[in-house]
Formats: sequence, C-alpha cells, structure tokens
Amino acid sequence: ARLFHEPGSNVYIVSMMGCKTKLKPDVIKESLVNSILRHPRFSSLQVTDKDTGVIRWVPTKVNIDNHIIMPKLDPNIEFPDKFVADYMSNLSRTPIENTKPLWDLHLLDIKTSNAEGTGVFRFHHSLGDGMSLMTLVLACTRKTSDLNAIPTLAVSKDSGYIKVTSFWSILEVFWNSLVAVMMFVFTVL
Repeated sequence: ARLFHEPGSNVYIVSMMGCKTKLKPDVIKESLVNSILRHPRFSSLQVTDKDTGVIRWVPTKVNIDNHIIMPKLDPNIEFPDKFVADYMSNLSRTPIENTKPLWDLHLLDIKTSNAEGTGVFRFHHSLGDGMSLMTLVLACTRKTSDLNAIPTLAVSKDSGYIKVTSFWSILEVFWNSLVAVMMFVFTVL
C-alpha cells in the first residue's frame, strides 16, 4: 500500500457503468449511503503515523456530496462515446484529495450509444482490486423495475471457440504478469 502513496503515483481503478434510464442523483446518493459507505474503507482516511510511518485507516464522517461529481454537460455533444472515454482517461491522471476517503463517482448525464446516462467510478487501488470493487458496486445496485432485485448481466453462450480463446487469454495474462513482475524486480535491483 505504501507504493500506492508515493508522490506522483496515481494508481486508480476507473470503471464505468451505463444505465438504461436517466440518472437520478438523489437515488444514487441514498443507495451509496446505505450500501458502500457501510464498508469501513469507503468511510475512512488513510493516515500515516508520524512516529512509525505506518499507514492506517482512520474512520471519518463522509459527506456524500464530496464524492459525487456531476459536471454540467452539453446534452448534444457530437461524439458522446469518445467524450466518456476521454473523461475516464483524464480521471486516471488526476489525484483524489487525501482529505476524504479515496473514491468518487462521476455522473455523466449524456446519452451514449449504449446508455442514457453513465456513472464513472474512480477508486484508489488501496481500497481493493478491480474485480472486488466492481463486484461490490454491482451488489449495491438494483433494478429500477424491482428495487429488491439485483441487475441481470448479459451472459454469452459457452462454445468451443470461447473455451480456446479463454485458455489463450489466461495464458497471455499469466505471461504478461510474469514479465511485469520480472521488470519490477530488475528495476528495483
């Protein structure tokens, strides 16, 4: 975790979630207060102990309005999909203030090719890995038609092509991870 807090190190997980309906900021805020904020890391600051230099989590009062960003956007943006991609890219290069818990949600109220509105989540990597954070976000969402039901995700049919592709993808991830670790080790030495 210490490496994630070095000056100039912005290690964030940036992901987006599209909605079939228009965004409702008040509903989203209420949902976050009743779900994600119950997890200690989402309502804590990371503070370095002055004596030992150890980073620890310190609970704090969270003002949800400091974490929800809703920029004023022109609804007639010429290329909304490109805008969202560029917006996400810019988020990965700007830091989150360390005076608040290390996450935010940007609500982009523009229609794209796949959604009526888009939520862009940015989490500092010290909160967790991408898979666990997205699983948490999905677990906190609900269908608009049935507020007790979690959303359904599209599932593709299993085929031989997918199995072969999955095998090579796993092998590629393993290889790239090995190379990245080796490069890190050689850089440190």
